[in-house]
Amino acid sequence: MRDPMLKQAIAAYEAIDDLALKLELAREIALTRGAELTLAYRNVVMVASGFKRKKKAGKQALLEVPCVILVVRRKVAKADLALSAAQFIPRHLLALATWQGERVLVAVPTDVQAESFHWAGAAQSLREIYANPPADEYGALAALVDVRENGATQRYGLTAQHVLSPNFVAAGTKARKGRVVDRADGRPQPASAPSIGRSSKVGGVIVEGPSRKSFDAQLIELDDETQAARMLGSLPLDPNEPFVAGHPRLAALIAQGRPFEIRVADNHPLVSGPRPRMFGQFHRWMPPTLGIKYRSADDDLFFVHHEELVEVECLGADSTIGGDSGSLVVMWLDNQHCTIVGMHVSGSGPFARMLPAWHVFDAARYNGLAPGASIQPVPIP
Repeated sequence: MRDPMLKQAIAAYEAIDDLALKLELAREIALTRGAELTLAYRNVVMVASGFKRKKKAGKQALLEVPCVILVVRRKVAKADLALSAAQFIPRHLLALATWQGERVLVAVPTDVQAESFHWAGAAQSLREIYANPPADEYGALAALVDVRENGATQRYGLTAQHVLSPNFVAAGTKARKGRVVDRADGRPQPASAPSIGRSSKVGGVIVEGPSRKSFDAQLIELDDETQAARMLGSLPLDPNEPFVAGHPRLAALIAQGRPFEIRVADNHPLVSGPRPRMFGQFHRWMPPTLGIKYRSADDDLFFVHHEELVEVECLGADSTIGGDSGSLVVMWLDNQHCTIVGMHVSGSGPFARMLPAWHVFDAARYNGLAPGASIQPVPIP
């Protein structure tokens, strides 16, 4: 697009002072035009959305600038592209936005990032709860949930499915029932560790391949609800918003500058002493085109594609470690209560990836529940 229309679109975008709206615009472009842009530019391998990155003093810094992220196989010097000007990646992408009651043409900025920066992290499973047999697995108890189906309510524990049902097969691994779940009391785990319950049949399916999306959550049938609640400590959920219901609301909370808190456990078997509270900031919405590594029954790695993950960059020198999978992720509100934004399932360096709350508490995503069932997190005073 030629000037002055492009300049007007850039100015119209900059005039919008609603950060949440800008995040939603970038996500909408990535969602609706990702395949088209990947085909149009030979070097582009994935399109996502989130905040810009910039190199400062030799280190990557995150800028609070919403953008469409164009991930490239490798960054190419302008001189090398001189013979193929059509392959220059645009600095802006056009969209229509509703602002102050009018539809306006805006130019949403892009950010070019190298593929190596986005290599998928491995699923983690080593922590606060201990699942056995056949293999020893550690993970995190995320929350207690009430499942209502067929007119009755039953309380369960919640965690990542790869903690309770590991050793995946490419054809698809469903939730496995009957694995004993204890509180993690060390490594090796003592026989006297308190029992929490057993894995239930209610969970998702983890399956290999980009065309089939997985859901990595599973419920625990509780033997000792009091012990499970004690393990979780205080969880003062907001009574009006116990969990975030969708993208627009999460974007609004991000725009308010609220950090994410990843509720990692103090009794990690590989960490001595209490761990400091872990906080992070929004990095990007991860599209289903990016796979996460899981380990098969034959000890092979294969890639699993989730419908959607939210990626958070941990603040300071913090990072999640193996065994933090299942950790609840929350945001704190002004009323001293929190709302659940997701459940941690994968990490890579400073980046933590979570299933969004509107997936975690969508009963329709779980196998083993009756039609019309509902799942609600339980607050703990």
